[in-house]
Amino acid sequence: MNVSKILSKLAALQYHQSAIIFNDQEFTYGELNDIANSLAGYLVDIGIGKKDALAVILPNCPEFAFIYFAATKIGAIFTPIDLKLGENQINSILDDTRAKVCFVYPGLKHLGKLRPQVLELNIAGEQFKSIVQPPQAASDLIADIDPTDTALYLHTSGTTGRAKIVELSYANLNCFPEAMRDCVVQGKREILGIILPMSHISGPIILNLLLANSCKLVIIDSINPVSLFENIAKHRITYFHAVPPIFSLLLKSGFSERYDTTSLDLIAMMGTSVPVSLMNAFKKAFPHVVVLQGYGLTETSPLITLTKRADADDKRASIGTPVEGAEVRVVDENDEQLHRGEIGELAVKGPMVMKGYLGIADQDNERFKNGYFHTSDLVKFDSDNYFYHMGRRDDLVILANGQNVYPAEIKNIIFSHPAVLDSEVIGVYSEKVRGNVLQAFVAPAQMGTLSDNEVRSLCQNALGSAKTPKYVTILESIPKTSTGKANIQELRNLSKHNDR
Repeated sequence: MNVSKILSKLAALQYHQSAIIFNDQEFTYGELNDIANSLAGYLVDIGIGKKDALAVILPNCPEFAFIYFAATKIGAIFTPIDLKLGENQINSILDDTRAKVCFVYPGLKHLGKLRPQVLELNIAGEQFKSIVQPPQAASDLIADIDPTDTALYLHTSGTTGRAKIVELSYANLNCFPEAMRDCVVQGKREILGIILPMSHISGPIILNLLLANSCKLVIIDSINPVSLFENIAKHRITYFHAVPPIFSLLLKSGFSERYDTTSLDLIAMMGTSVPVSLMNAFKKAFPHVVVLQGYGLTETSPLITLTKRADADDKRASIGTPVEGAEVRVVDENDEQLHRGEIGELAVKGPMVMKGYLGIADQDNERFKNGYFHTSDLVKFDSDNYFYHMGRRDDLVILANGQNVYPAEIKNIIFSHPAVLDSEVIGVYSEKVRGNVLQAFVAPAQMGTLSDNEVRSLCQNALGSAKTPKYVTILESIPKTSTGKANIQELRNLSKHNDR
């Protein structure tokens, strides 16, 4: 989608219609377009042009949207960077993308430490304020783009080494609004909420969905239940998506009955394996809300599968059916296609699949086979072509007795305990049994409310002894990567056993 063209059109048609709300600030479509044009003109003046990388290291805030739309106005490649990354990681991404400018916020601990060839602009600085408050007079810019042009550079977690840079095109960015068309159904009356970090793929795709529906977006800058509930009640949010721990936090906060959530129409649990028990609990607490799952990766823009709205209750355990244009296969280790009910790796091709990893041809060759992108996620599908996530290929645990165990199944049971906020299950090698055993890491909503024996007993009763974790470690929180997934390497480092 030509974002700059759509924004300019919406500004002309509905200049005074509210577009973005953040705390006590509100910006109309006209103001959004004026600010984007002003910023774009400034970027051109300092030598930023089409296909140049433009980086941002920002929390959730309106300035993220201003700069994203300004980048689309000149065809620059928008490059959001996670603000939790270290100095070396940030500079590595700036080097890899050859970014010329980077917008930062005053709370960034690495201020003044970016590569000297990168112009550092603080959104709290007088220079930035002079451009956007109020915006300088500027002509309405509309980028001349090709759908195959790169629109985004997005980095992956990089917990096992240097982060990889995903290249997404303008054509890739058409896919999310198209996929959500039959789920987010209220058009201009939609009030979207964004609580996940905008510095990941959620930021750009929610801004594109905003324009596609010409509706309203509420930006939330704090991942806590009070903030989310307050924004839902005050601004009448109709849709948001998040990862399971956020929904678990909402349920176990005890605050749901204090706020009016009747406006909420649809939520989507995305980003990782979703325990059915969590979805059931959310539906019970908020019966008026459509609760569904979506699945995908940064590399797939991001959706590959999505539950249809009409099937939300009947297919709650599923990650959905392939979105329009997605050609999906389930394959074994020899890349042979598997059949219904068989567990294998999900592979996909279609308009949502990235252009590639920037400058890493070998990695491209490894993930692309016979024209399909291999996700490393294990799935199975049913007779209705609905898919079920079984875990990551690397997560599959082969126990000492040769039995295959999928951690997602055990996590689902652990999540059913009312005191559990988050959990992760991995396989660890035991010298005593000369093979792998299971270890669960569990974060309760409140420390001291859950014991390791309770977790083992729960799993024993539901799954039997073979799938009961031998070790259970209670943590205040599960360590995460920059993209919000469990940091498996850090969990392995925490793993300690006497019988090794």
